[in-house]
Amino acid sequence: MPLRVIPGVGMFSPPVIRDLANGEDGAIKMMASMTPAPVGAANLCGSLVGQGEKGGAVEVELVRALEILMASRGEVFNEVVRSTGVGGCDVDNTKNRDYPEWP
Repeated sequence: MPLRVIPGVGMFSPPVIRDLANGEDGAIKMMASMTPAPVGAANLCGSLVGQGEKGGAVEVELVRALEILMASRGEVFNEVVRSTGVGGCDVDNTKNRDYPEWP
């Protein structure tokens, strides 16, 4: 079964987590440009913690990113989403696809 997109939830990859933790914005801008609306929750890809040498985030970056997200109530990411405008994502990800309806 294909993975579903849940509007309002962001999946923050290790590069986005690193940007958040280090005050950078390259990966954040890229993700924000494809995010249709501000997010209210985020998957921080905790399964990739400890795999820094393989492109994953290290624990200290994950903790720092979490602190920054919580302190800003997500605005550190959402302000970029609003300034970038609606990206290429379709909020209704079931449109024109053969997915079963949510229960």
